[in-house]
Amino acid sequence: MKGTVFDLQKASFNDGPGIRTTVFLKGCPLRCTWCCNPESQSRGAQLCFYKTRCTGCRRCLEVCTQGVHSFAAGEHRVDFSRCEKCGACACACPNEALCLVGIQKEVTEILAEIVKDAAFFQHSGGGMTLSGGEPLAQFDFCFELLSRAKAEGVHTAVETSGYVDKDKLDQLRRVVDLFLFDYKCTDPAEHALHTGVSNERIVSNLDFLASSGCRIILRCPMIPGVNDTVAHLNGIADLGRKYRAIEKIEVMPYHDYAIAKAERFGMNVPAIESNAADDEQVADWLGILSDLGCSMVSEG
Repeated sequence: MKGTVFDLQKASFNDGPGIRTTVFLKGCPLRCTWCCNPESQSRGAQLCFYKTRCTGCRRCLEVCTQGVHSFAAGEHRVDFSRCEKCGACACACPNEALCLVGIQKEVTEILAEIVKDAAFFQHSGGGMTLSGGEPLAQFDFCFELLSRAKAEGVHTAVETSGYVDKDKLDQLRRVVDLFLFDYKCTDPAEHALHTGVSNERIVSNLDFLASSGCRIILRCPMIPGVNDTVAHLNGIADLGRKYRAIEKIEVMPYHDYAIAKAERFGMNVPAIESNAADDEQVADWLGILSDLGCSMVSEG
C-alpha cells in the first residue's frame, strides 16, 4: 500500500496533544481561498523551485529533456507546464534549488519512522497525526497506516475537512483516537464561495462523529474580513455548546505564507482580500468565543 506524502514533520506540537509526528498527504477536494498548503491540493508530485537558492549553474538545463528550464538576462525561468516530474533536474541541482514534492511511500516506510519516536510519544502523551491536504482523499492508505500504528500502541489523530463519505468515517473511528475537525464557515453559501463546496456534508459528518462518541478538537481557520463575522463566531460557539465530544476549540489565524509557496510551484492561488491576523485580532476572537460560553478555546 502506497500513499503520496509531501512532508513528514517530527517533533510537532501543533497537531494534537503531546509531541507528535505529522504525516502530510497530498490531495484535497476543497479549494480554500486561504489554503496554507497549496502544494497539497494536487494528488500528484510537483516540481518546486527556490529561486533564491539558484546560482545559475545550468545543470538543470543540461539534464532536462522537456524544455522546462531556460535562462535569459541572468534569470532562471521555469515552465512548470512542461514538467513531467521525472526529478532529473532536482537530482542535478547542487544547491537544492529544485526538488520534487510528493513522494510515493509505503505504509511500512512511514510506520518505521513513526515508531522511532515511541519514547517521545509515551512521555508526552503524543502520537501520529495525519494531515494534508485532506488525508482521507487517500483513504485506503490512511486506514492501513492508522490501523498498524494503533496496533503498535501509537495514539492516532486525523486532521480533516470533514468532506468525506460518512461510511469511511464510520470505519475510521475505530482506529482514530482524536479528530482534528476543521470548521471554516457557518453559512453554506459562504462556505461554497470560499472552499468550492457546501458545508452540509461537513456539518452532518461532525454530528455523526460527535454522536458516535469520538473525541474532537474543532479547528477554526479565521481570516480577517473574510469569515471572522459575528454570525460565524456564534456558529462556532453553538457547536461547542451542542457537542460534548468537542473537547477544545482552536482558532487558526490566517497567515500569508502560501503566496510565496504557490510561486515556488508555479501555481496561481485565488486572490484573497485579507492580511495576516495580528495578536490583537486573535485576542478579540478568543475573547468573543469565551464570552459566548466557549471555556476551552485557544489559538491553534
